[in-house]
This record gives sequence, structure tokens and C-alpha cells, in this order.
Amino acid sequence: MNKIGIHYGSFVSSWSEYQFPLIRRVKSIGFDVLEFRVPFLLTMINSQLKRFKEELLDLVLCCS
Repeated sequence: MNKIGIHYGSFVSSWSEYQFPLIRRVKSIGFDVLEFRVPFLLTMINSQLKRFKEELLDLVLCCS
């Protein structure tokens, strides 16, 4: 089965918006893949990265 995904830019009005809340939104809509901006990860500390990973559970990530 093919996975269906969406880019985080579909939900934000600015490329610099915080992306974490989009994870639950994308999952609730039924997408399998979330494409997000790499610099977002580079600003996180380890505890934030751990929470981010836990939140993703069933999603596949792509980076742009």
C-alpha cells in the first residue's frame, strides 16, 4: 500500500512557524507521512528531540 503524505507548509502561514503541533494534526487527518523543515530539528535540545520522536510513532518523516 502506498503511503500518503503532506508537507508542513500546507498548515502554516510562515516557514518559520513551530512545527511540533502539526504532528497530531497530520495523524488525526489520516496522513502517513509528514515532510518538515530540517532546521526545525537543529534548534531542539535532546529532551525536545525525544518528545518529538515519541509523538511521531506511526508517521514517516521526510525532510526538506
